[in-house]
Amino acid sequence: MKSTNPIRQPWDGQLIQPADIRPEVQEARQQLHDDLVRRWKTEIPESLKRFYLTATQLDPRQRKLSFPGLTAWERHEAQEWFISEFDALLWNKTPPASAATPTATIPGDGEHGKARVQHHQAQGTGSSFLAFMSNLSHLQQGFSALDPDSNVFEPKAKSEVEKYLEMSEVSMSTDILKWWAAHEKELPQLALMARQYLGCPAT
Repeated sequence: MKSTNPIRQPWDGQLIQPADIRPEVQEARQQLHDDLVRRWKTEIPESLKRFYLTATQLDPRQRKLSFPGLTAWERHEAQEWFISEFDALLWNKTPPASAATPTATIPGDGEHGKARVQHHQAQGTGSSFLAFMSNLSHLQQGFSALDPDSNVFEPKAKSEVEKYLEMSEVSMSTDILKWWAAHEKELPQLALMARQYLGCPAT
């Protein structure tokens, strides 16, 4: 299907009407468009789609996924993937059952927290990380009650992802590496996730 919208030439900004474009150029443009749709929309494996859209949302300029080509449902689904990936990286790192007793440290609690962890492990609170966490009464004030059927331990406070998605718009001219450097203390776990995703080679 041929486009009826005018096309802006990138080198001089001039608007060209479709009727002014040579037929062979129109055909080549249509073939390129169809190939891009096939590669990036209709035939892309879901695992790759999840990866690309998660990486895109870690670019603060594109986190709203406001560019054309995505439906409202696809944006919602991509945001759910993004949140799920963050939760998986942050909360679901359970050590192997065969591993030796880990020497963990409660975040922000230094050596004192390390000693408390070792003390509770010595008392046999269970090999599961979630079972261990559920027995730490001194942490319960900062977290919601643990659902025994859930594999996610959710904080009551607004998560880093929520804060990030609610931030104000960022100019397209923003240097995203400088942006993350400036927000690393505010969003430490998300900054680590951004480093992992945005550091991947493009090809």
